[in-house]
Amino acid sequence: QALYDYQNKYFFSASYRRDGSSRFAPETRWGNFWSLGTSWRIDREEFMASTSDWLSALTLKMSYGAQGNDNLGTYYASKGLYTIVSNLGENALVSDRMATPNLKWETNLNFNVGIDFSLFNNRFSGSFDFFTRRSKDLLYSRPIAPSLGYGFIDENVGALKNTGIEMVLNGTIINQNGWVWKLGMNLTHYKNKVTDLPLKDMPPSGVNKLQVGRSVYDFYMKEWAGVDPENGDPLWYMDEEDANHNLTGKRVTTNDYDSADYYYVNKSSLPKVYGGFNTSLSWKGFDLSAIFAYSIGGYIYNRDITMILHNGSLEGRDWSTEILKRWTPDNRYTDVPALSTTSNNWNSASTRFLQNNSYMRLKNLTLSYNLPKQWISKLSLSSVQVYVQGDNLFTIHRNQGLDPEQGITGITYYRYPAMRTISGGINVSF
Repeated sequence: QALYDYQNKYFFSASYRRDGSSRFAPETRWGNFWSLGTSWRIDREEFMASTSDWLSALTLKMSYGAQGNDNLGTYYASKGLYTIVSNLGENALVSDRMATPNLKWETNLNFNVGIDFSLFNNRFSGSFDFFTRRSKDLLYSRPIAPSLGYGFIDENVGALKNTGIEMVLNGTIINQNGWVWKLGMNLTHYKNKVTDLPLKDMPPSGVNKLQVGRSVYDFYMKEWAGVDPENGDPLWYMDEEDANHNLTGKRVTTNDYDSADYYYVNKSSLPKVYGGFNTSLSWKGFDLSAIFAYSIGGYIYNRDITMILHNGSLEGRDWSTEILKRWTPDNRYTDVPALSTTSNNWNSASTRFLQNNSYMRLKNLTLSYNLPKQWISKLSLSSVQVYVQGDNLFTIHRNQGLDPEQGITGITYYRYPAMRTISGGINVSF
């Protein structure tokens, strides 16, 4: 790494690194990564002298560089593996994983330009950043035909681009008569687009399907069409065909889940905006602080709820109260199908269980008191703080029972909500 500072106003940096990962074969194990950066302290220029009474700092910054990714969730990504199985007293060695000796590092090219500022003797500060991230040689577990004997193969496939903005603001709103009130917030917004793929028609993977021009977070699912008011059957959409099996361009409904077609549903698990904000209030040794997290937009496929939406279970599995709204001859217009002695797949993956994942959560609330110095100095103590705090005290979210604060993969399954805890204690410094 090399750093250079000229006149305490112009800053330059360069770095180079070479990483090796045992996840790849020896021939592709090593990757070369680098970065270049520069920044300019504009406030230290002579032509900015007239702003010194209110402008504390103003920095323009820019960087570009390459980073590597070897995260495939396994430490033997390049190896072909075998499993010992036993059947009817006979042992056998069965191929369990296809070897991928050509697998290599995924490379991310990051460009960032932004501005940092501080006003009124650092009372207010913030930063604005614009970034693009181009990823190539993406690491991807591509589904393959089961007839090949494997469920997937790890490959370097295609490229994608992320473009977005980030903003951070902090300020002291009140600072007088012993009162200090501070506020802070941050937000991130970005878009994601696939720019290259090895195949024009990629196979679906879970609730997604990669396609050039679309986001990797776009949902690709069977589309729910409601309940047939005549008999209570669940309905999904399918493409209409004429007598010669040519598509007509129209959609019709079907009560056969296997006949329903998959569609891009124009909904994404990627939020429009996400981030957090915080506030703190201090007065004569008392401190009250709160930290919030939020996300606006973005959807999630709720697999948790599908386990309690079913036609009945011999195992005595829990049943959602939603079943009380099921179709009956006296309740024909509902979104819950009729009960059936055979499975009709109404709780299978579809847009019925695709839910808006916007939320706001109070992650932490803390009240503390620092004992006065004259009280504790006789005990040779430098500080004593008494505090009580609560974590995850409340969440504003439209989907009951679902923890919204999780990854943007767009799917959840058997995940417990964040624990609500209340605790207190004493911190003593000698």
